[in-house]
Amino acid sequence: MKNFDIKITLYDFFGYILPGFAIICFSFIAIEHSNGNSNAISQFFYVLKSQSITIILFITWFAYWIGHAFSSISSYLLGKLLIENVKFFTEKVSIKSILSDQLYLKFQSKFEEEFGSHYTEKDYRYIVCYVESSHPAVYSTAFVFLTFYGMARSSCLVMSIGFIWEFINFLFFSPVNVELIFFLIIQLFLFLVFFYEYYRFLIYFRSEVVNGFLLK
Repeated sequence: MKNFDIKITLYDFFGYILPGFAIICFSFIAIEHSNGNSNAISQFFYVLKSQSITIILFITWFAYWIGHAFSSISSYLLGKLLIENVKFFTEKVSIKSILSDQLYLKFQSKFEEEFGSHYTEKDYRYIVCYVESSHPAVYSTAFVFLTFYGMARSSCLVMSIGFIWEFINFLFFSPVNVELIFFLIIQLFLFLVFFYEYYRFLIYFRSEVVNGFLLK
């Protein structure tokens, strides 16, 4: 039970609270840019430092629940619509691509032995549950990868929304200034970084789970 509590805390912090804080931060800065403020970043840190502990705790609580919402939305947009429907990504994260031909045959044989049917990618959740119950130490390692790919996935959505918002500011609302251009570049760069990290940690997670399934 103690290990379970630690896992929840890990994912809550990286998967929900940090992306939630990023949403609050970028929203504040984007609104300030919409109002023509060319020192929005400095303004944000000034406002943040002036808040009481009670307000900071409320912001943390608020960030947690916003992070939950963005996690669900990003799971649908990046997980369901992109990874599961775009052939390039679907093939790259499939068990067949992760394992060698010899290990894949071994994997299929064990899946049929354990579950009585031929494996398809729709059955992946059964593998996760099997490893979680039969090899908890392996699943603990996999859960770390799950935590970071969840954080990266939510952060992708945050950066894409932030970039679109700031680009609209750039076109229509805010006077051109160094901070706004810098912020646009940073958000585009971070979107690409987080998408790559999401894809990378997703494969790490799936690899760890499948290798755990193959253990005796």
